[in-house]
Amino acid sequence: MTSENPPHPADIVPGIRTVLLKTDTLPPATHTHCYIVGDADFVVIDPGSKDAHEQERLRQVVEASVAAGRNFVAIVLTHQHRDHIGGVEALRAQFGVPVWAHRITSEQLPRIDVQRFLEDEEHIELGADSLRCLHTPGHASGHLCLHHPRSNSLLVGDLVASEGTIVINPPDGHMGDYLESLERARALKARTLLPAHGSPIEAPEPLLTYYLNHRQTREAEVLAVLTSLTGGPTANYESVTPADLVPEVYEELPVTVWPLAARSLLAHLIHLAELGHAHQEAGRFRV
Repeated sequence: MTSENPPHPADIVPGIRTVLLKTDTLPPATHTHCYIVGDADFVVIDPGSKDAHEQERLRQVVEASVAAGRNFVAIVLTHQHRDHIGGVEALRAQFGVPVWAHRITSEQLPRIDVQRFLEDEEHIELGADSLRCLHTPGHASGHLCLHHPRSNSLLVGDLVASEGTIVINPPDGHMGDYLESLERARALKARTLLPAHGSPIEAPEPLLTYYLNHRQTREAEVLAVLTSLTGGPTANYESVTPADLVPEVYEELPVTVWPLAARSLLAHLIHLAELGHAHQEAGRFRV
């Protein structure tokens, strides 16, 4: 599936459709999948566009489902980021349905009335298309993945993507939690991953292993650079900030994205400090 904006919802697997909505997301992604799950009772997951035209497209799709005799149960949020919630209030007002999300996500969305808290291992009952909620923090502290047993598909939100990258941005983002969430998703052995950005992932295990290896390799590199700069009698610095490490760790990146890279480095450095491999004080780090 491409990032083009199709005129009609696309069937992904039995019981799951997507409406690809243009959203205010991070490049190179330009769209967010809004998933509709359920052939009888159904939920709408992550209506993320704040654009009125895109909201109207989604409204027409939902209205057609209701007119066909299906029951719109709720809006479900994987997490609180703007490209996942932009159309929540419009859709809620149009159809009078409740919003469901993890309790932590609700606390981060004071302007949205979340009426049901979805906890880890809770089930959303939709008959044959019922969903199992998995609390998968890391990208966001209240992040949920949703397992669809009927197809053994995992709706992964922003846990992974087949288009763009996943940002771990402290304090809400946490690298240790993210690695554990990747491990949990891999252990599930889903047939297909359905990300918010990009095409369905038909080979989940290799991709999840790549994500884990990539982050662990990057963390080892961060520790090596931190050690060379702050460790031993020949160290050039007593301590460094994440921004100080960007040119060493991300030398291939253009300067324009260095601030975002520094946030990712901060997540790694905090994790290294939690593991006892580094020391943190007042936003600066050393071995």
